[in-house]
Amino acid sequence: MRSMESLGAKLTTTFGLTERPGFWEDLRSAALRTAERNGLSVDELAERLDADPRLLHELVGPLTVGETFFLRHPQHFELAVDHVRRRLRTLADGELVHVWSAGCASGEEPYSVAIAVDFTLGEAALRRLAVRATDANPAAVDKARSGVYGAWSFRGVPCWLVARYFRPDGGGFRLARDAVREAVSFEVGGIAQAAARMPTASLDVVLFRNVAIYLQPESLVALYRELRRVLRPDGLLLVGHSDPRPGPGVFVRCSKTEHTSFRPAPDGVPNAERPTVRPPGVAVRRRRRRPTGTLSRSSRSSRAEPRRESRPPEPVAAPKADPDPGGLRALADGGRTELALGALAAQIRRDPGSACLHALRGRVLLDAGSGTEAVEALRRAVFLAPEDVVARFWYAQALGVAGEAAAALRQLDEVERRLERAPATVLLDGTTSPEELLEAVRLFQEGLR
Repeated sequence: MRSMESLGAKLTTTFGLTERPGFWEDLRSAALRTAERNGLSVDELAERLDADPRLLHELVGPLTVGETFFLRHPQHFELAVDHVRRRLRTLADGELVHVWSAGCASGEEPYSVAIAVDFTLGEAALRRLAVRATDANPAAVDKARSGVYGAWSFRGVPCWLVARYFRPDGGGFRLARDAVREAVSFEVGGIAQAAARMPTASLDVVLFRNVAIYLQPESLVALYRELRRVLRPDGLLLVGHSDPRPGPGVFVRCSKTEHTSFRPAPDGVPNAERPTVRPPGVAVRRRRRRPTGTLSRSSRSSRAEPRRESRPPEPVAAPKADPDPGGLRALADGGRTELALGALAAQIRRDPGSACLHALRGRVLLDAGSGTEAVEALRRAVFLAPEDVVARFWYAQALGVAGEAAAALRQLDEVERRLERAPATVLLDGTTSPEELLEAVRLFQEGLR
């Protein structure tokens, strides 16, 4: 018990994590896995954290949230590109625009910055861009460096992104543009520790999105002050829509209507909610939310897709049970695939009619490269719950990996048929909308044809 308290204190002190609901259960599970991987007891793990930072980051990895996808909240990348464009006009030859993705997860966000700059401003601008990406999870950073992503990372993206920047790679897609890779550098570490090493007024843009909600209030206050210090006086801070906003006197909103973009507060400004004059070129966009995540580009027009004929809505069911009982997917992601599969097998023996368990087993097998076994598990899930379009989508993925392209396309067509009849407000898994899944379906169809 004292060892767990020591681990919790170390994590909250180092990374500023708040003790959210389930924190201690997740920590206990992560500690057991980390200790087992390194041949240690939990007591020995607690004793070695100070001497071995690698163990600390390995431990915190499963406690961080890695949900992300390319061009998530596209208006943020439009604002970032606008800022890069203006900044390039003032730089001398050889100087770079510096961007920091603070809490980059598996890399979709920093790569999206580089892709957006290249697509909108051209490769000459991209070569003057330096994107630094930091995350505390070593496994997520390793994936980011590989540059290989599944179709789920591309839900909602415009069609040009995959065609121009990625190539099929097994069941996924590999980033194939060298200039984009060269613009982004990754490092494992905490955000506060990385900020402390950065010179004052050295950054032009900071993306600090969907991280602040997991931090203690006192840690967040100190971190926002550090972000103000490292940003240039005219720099740009982008935060998540659900994140707590910076406190008084630290940042000011870019406009009265934009609540997620900020600039460092000038000395003497008493209230961060006091609006500033919007710089030239940053337009406040009032647009209907679109699943395709369009990105504007000067001197290049995009062709709008024809509107599909509306049909009567048909409900799309979400899984009725916990889609990941006991955090088994996280266990597999942490390198304990066999342990996760063993636990799933035991649960399936107790409840052989659970579509969620079969679907989860298929996902774990698919990630582990066992395409044929994944096909069988996901086929069973679809048989048990034919209305679960998420399971059907992953069944198509498994079929594609197993080389059964025609069968995969038939399943994707069925998913598409069901999704086009779904009410736009229905969420499939609590985080993904029908529109986002439909974009992933169409992306995967393109890769198979």
